Amino acid sequence: MNNEGLGEFHESRSFTLGVELELMLLDESNGQLAPDSPGLLHDLETHRLSAQIKAEITQSMIEVNSGIHMSIDSLEHELRELCAAVQATARDRHLLLCGGGAHPFRDWPQRQIFPDARFDRVYETYGYLAKQFTVFGQHIHVGVTSADDAIYLAHVFNRFVPHLIALSAASPFQRGIDTAFQSSRLNVVSMFPLSGHLPDVCSWRDFTEYFSRMRRTGLVRSMKDFYWDVRPKPEFGTVEIRVCDTPVTVALAADLATLAQAIARFFLETRPALDTALQYDLYAVNRFLAARFACDATILDIEFDRPILLADSIGSLIDRCVPFCADAGAVARLERLRARAQHRYTDAEWMRATMRRDADWARLMAIQSARLLERNDVESPKDERKGYSTVPTTD
Repeated sequence: MNNEGLGEFHESRSFTLGVELELMLLDESNGQLAPDSPGLLHDLETHRLSAQIKAEITQSMIEVNSGIHMSIDSLEHELRELCAAVQATARDRHLLLCGGGAHPFRDWPQRQIFPDARFDRVYETYGYLAKQFTVFGQHIHVGVTSADDAIYLAHVFNRFVPHLIALSAASPFQRGIDTAFQSSRLNVVSMFPLSGHLPDVCSWRDFTEYFSRMRRTGLVRSMKDFYWDVRPKPEFGTVEIRVCDTPVTVALAADLATLAQAIARFFLETRPALDTALQYDLYAVNRFLAARFACDATILDIEFDRPILLADSIGSLIDRCVPFCADAGAVARLERLRARAQHRYTDAEWMRATMRRDADWARLMAIQSARLLERNDVESPKDERKGYSTVPTTD
């Protein structure tokens, strides 16, 4: 069987985690995106963590990559260390480092492609879409011991794409306008023909055949060319969740990784059957509703084929996952996510509330940047929700 471009699946230890965070580089004077990643990466070359800090497709983006972890606490500690290192170097260039899924007043035609052979090919292939792709996501890698488990787990995670969207939503604004979405970033990703979800295949062998066919289209050379919400990563031995907006805080990023690990444990240890046919019939609609309304969305439940409030579905998912948490700390993290769902709190709504209070884009970006390494992402839902609605207005 021809695996060119795909390679063999390298198994890894079950339930290990790795996280990538795509972050904004901002001009500290006005909050605009700053095309300074080449210089920043040059300044970081001698740092001991430099290999884990990388370029992204445009020069206003930077990506930090954790190592492999079983412990969420150690994962969060490393992400904080990475972000702190970039922050310290960025300050010397009068730059801010910032979370969030989309810059709220970006001007995509001004974006500059990072000089790299792969990024150049993406730009040649997709034209203006490549510059539009200056949006920011959290990618969560979960280790699996076999290629067939990777396919099964990818289908599992696709079932919970609406839940992950709702909990991570952090991109309400585009080009200075309230989009009325909680995650407008996903609309940018959806413009690509290879976005959405992996095909409804049952095994790695079937997937390999699909991949070989897609290579013949000329658009696909490797797994990196699929912009799916969830995809297997054979070179790492993982399943990669890509649907989350980059959260405003590293604390939330770690909590989302906890949920991914618990979902993987629950499904790989109990092996319930999956109704993938129904799941993918409803996929686009449920995904849209979550991106638009977050926890206030009413989606169609895959397991029981009936409407359910997404906030309630998140609560039910957490109930099922809690027994599969590694420790009490992981349980506490899931309870924080439950609180977010119950209070309909999102980073997107925090941004809207901040703008209503301060009414200044540069001020929003400065406050948002300052929150990146904030440790308390727990108590704010009850307080921040007072005084504003989750149904956005555009007056």
